[in-house]
Amino acid sequence: MKMHFSVPDMSCGHCVSRIQARLEASGRITNLEINLEKATLSLDTGLSVEEVISMLDEAGYPATRLSR
Repeated sequence: MKMHFSVPDMSCGHCVSRIQARLEASGRITNLEINLEKATLSLDTGLSVEEVISMLDEAGYPATRLSR
């Protein structure tokens, strides 16, 4: 399922690296696209919205789901 999130605390390349590493560590994320300028990300996954938000929280980046 394609999901889109707002990650307002994401502000630099280091943030992107941390988020990418945490999400990819699950092994259940594909097509991860991170837009630093807009502080958003999109991905394909079988995980629930809550699971993705929890992973982002663990990485230190609270997020909310965007409807598109």
